[in-house]
Amino acid sequence: MKLTELNPKYATVEGKRTCVIFDCPLCKKHRIVIPFAGEGVKWERTGFDFETTTLSPSIAHKDNYADGMDKAPRTCQSHFFVRNGEIIFA
Repeated sequence: MKLTELNPKYATVEGKRTCVIFDCPLCKKHRIVIPFAGEGVKWERTGFDFETTTLSPSIAHKDNYADGMDKAPRTCQSHFFVRNGEIIFA
């Protein structure tokens, strides 16, 4: 799966890209925010655009979300890498 398929966007602060935000590659029901600039940041981003983005280290994500039908909380647990614009599940 490609990062570009997950509706990626950059968040910016004072014109500088600070986070990448995209749909969860596992459930596609919530968004994942990965900060790569600023104090205390865990991830490093390389690449020029979403087609070439690499994020290090891997992303282990656990989120509770409600679906659009019954609002019942669900839990999504995903662990994956973003390497050269590709999502690779761990």
